[in-house]
Amino acid sequence: MLKANISRKVAYLAKRKALQLVQGTAEEQFSRIRNYCAELKRFDEGATVVLKLIENDQGPRFQRLYVCFSACKQGFKDACRPIIGIDGCFLKEKHGGQLLSAVGIDPNNNIFPICYALVERETKDSWTWFLRLLDSDIGFVNQHAWTFMSDKQKGLISAIEFLFPDAEHRLCARHLHSNMKHDGFKSLAVKIALWAAAKATRIEDFRQRMEELKNIDHNAYEWLAKKPEDQWSKSHFSTIPKSDILLNNMCESFNSCILDARDKPIIEMFESIRNLLMNRFLLNREKAEKWKSQICPKIRDLLAKISMDAAAYSPMKSDEMHYQITRSDDHLDQHSVDLSTRTCSCRKWDLTGIPYKHAVCAIWCKKDNPEAYVHHCYLTDTYRRCYALPIMPVNGPNLWPACDLPPPLPPFYKEKIGRPTKL
Repeated sequence: MLKANISRKVAYLAKRKALQLVQGTAEEQFSRIRNYCAELKRFDEGATVVLKLIENDQGPRFQRLYVCFSACKQGFKDACRPIIGIDGCFLKEKHGGQLLSAVGIDPNNNIFPICYALVERETKDSWTWFLRLLDSDIGFVNQHAWTFMSDKQKGLISAIEFLFPDAEHRLCARHLHSNMKHDGFKSLAVKIALWAAAKATRIEDFRQRMEELKNIDHNAYEWLAKKPEDQWSKSHFSTIPKSDILLNNMCESFNSCILDARDKPIIEMFESIRNLLMNRFLLNREKAEKWKSQICPKIRDLLAKISMDAAAYSPMKSDEMHYQITRSDDHLDQHSVDLSTRTCSCRKWDLTGIPYKHAVCAIWCKKDNPEAYVHHCYLTDTYRRCYALPIMPVNGPNLWPACDLPPPLPPFYKEKIGRPTKL
């Protein structure tokens, strides 16, 4: 072992040089991006691969690249709920840029990446370009049936309002609270009141939680009252997506999965993500073949926990499909359940498609199995359709199709000031 002391800067430059020898320089990868796109299309004819270049006197220069594999496209349309998380994250490679992504939720309540794109930065124009391509792949025919979940990315809200004015658009409650703190409302009592209002599933409960916030801090109440309720409170959420999520966790999880890829030059980054998806689809497809239950494992576990809570309630039958459910030790906690429409006055079954404790109590009274009342979006067969198609393998660079068009130049880059970000 060599006993040599080197600075962090020297170590960084040495590692960067070694990576360039293995991966090629970033400039070389941008010059081969046309060939890479052709290779993706050759092995997956149904994939959407859109390369956007800027033409100038120096030649074509890279601006954006969008990728949606046919397995992701078809799996989402066949088996996922109509709710999509949208997000963007910064890239750490020297040419910068941001990676935009659209992520769904699979029938086992795990993330389902749909598509992603490298763009110069987050603007209304780049988001509009990305969302138009997503619309082309997925087809948002009935906008009322769709829900988007996001943070307040630059240009995203206006792009969604422009393209999908009739769709539901939820904003991450965690970021809503962060904005609230930024504007001076930092007390724990305000935080608790905000989350209570966000988690309320009935409009009556929501109004009560907001009154409690008004009594705690009138200015905080005025601040929150200006935000559209259907963007952040379950009480105003649509029941169509069968999801009551308040956080954009699906995109945050995806960004965490691709953390290492975000350090790499463009082709290496896109290949790392494709390999991740190829392996993920394979593993999910194989494990689903071993499942014996009618509903997915996470949903079955959740229903088991709900069933434990249901034991505290007593049913009163109206007819075969209608029940009055009362908590044994609290007669104020009373709800009506309609098994024919699969609804409960608490709205939790309506929002998620999974019977809540009042519904489970009614189903037991009917001598039925609660699993039979779970929405079909959570079925094991639905999950298998979700991952039925594979992400296709591709060849190495030496076997990529030739291209007669001029090789693209990398995007303009301004050297960042400061120490190297990572060894």
